[in-house]
Amino acid sequence: MLNQLPAELLLAIFSHLLPEELGSLARTSRQFRNLLQDNIFWKTKFKQHFPDDIDFLNNLNKTSYSSTSLTYWHKTFCNYYRAEYPRHISAENKICFSLVKEGKNTVIIEGLRTGRFTPVQLFIMRDQANISPLGWTLKKATKPF
Repeated sequence: MLNQLPAELLLAIFSHLLPEELGSLARTSRQFRNLLQDNIFWKTKFKQHFPDDIDFLNNLNKTSYSSTSLTYWHKTFCNYYRAEYPRHISAENKICFSLVKEGKNTVIIEGLRTGRFTPVQLFIMRDQANISPLGWTLKKATKPF
């Protein structure tokens, strides 16, 4: 049934998933894997997760002598993600950061209530930019994207 939906609708649905979930989704079918190569989709995810770097990459594209974009956003997102969250950061902590960066604060609050997340994760845990999930929440609340 899902394979009968238009690509635009599927991408809109997929946009609500976290990066950690998209890898699993891409492995479920060739159609989903191909859809998840959409450059604009990954540029949007990149902007959510790495807002401080989006302007730099956009400016880099504007100054190139090529008429096509230099940035393949899926690959760029994956490279930044690996650098931001090295292997020693647990999958659950990566999910915590993704939830915050995608503005899914109600899930974080529910996670605190149920014990999925601890206050320590929100205050003490840091990413490569030395920002905690709480810090990202405050940053997103004060900076328009």
